[in-house]
Amino acid sequence: MNKILLIASLLLFSISYSQNGEKTINKKEEKQLFEKTEKNARNDNLEIQPFAQMELGEMYYEGKGTEKNFKKAFYWFKKSAENGVVGANARVAYMYYDGEGTLKSYKDAFYYIQRGLGFELDAKSLFYIGRMYFYGQGTDKNKKLCAYWIKKAYETPMESEYKERAEKFWNDNELWNYE
Repeated sequence: MNKILLIASLLLFSISYSQNGEKTINKKEEKQLFEKTEKNARNDNLEIQPFAQMELGEMYYEGKGTEKNFKKAFYWFKKSAENGVVGANARVAYMYYDGEGTLKSYKDAFYYIQRGLGFELDAKSLFYIGRMYFYGQGTDKNKKLCAYWIKKAYETPMESEYKERAEKFWNDNELWNYE
């Protein structure tokens, strides 16, 4: 039952913002949703806790129902990643890469981006790991592996700005030479 309530709450939260970012729920409802998500993130029920931790990280990162706080966002994303939520690994990786809420660490970013590859449909993660191989960030430079991951990024079926970036990176750096 708690799992259903959490999923319903998260769904409500995710659809409570229109495509252009305009709020469709009021501040009081947003704060209540934040408090419920925070309670679920601290809950011992492992069916809902890791996903609530991920959502709480998003809320702190975006400032939804609370003030923006990258340190707290990082903390909750990392807890969620440790509890098995694949997407949380990618969020931890991006924060390590950019030094948001934590010290910048390409080595840690590379570790978490690998853990967060999941089904390899996320062009952003695929692009990041390819670029990290290209520049030797957190790993040795390896243009063959760079070409492999960048190509996967621009061939992913899901549309994203990173799919376009990957294709441009592929062409600008003539990565077909390293296949």
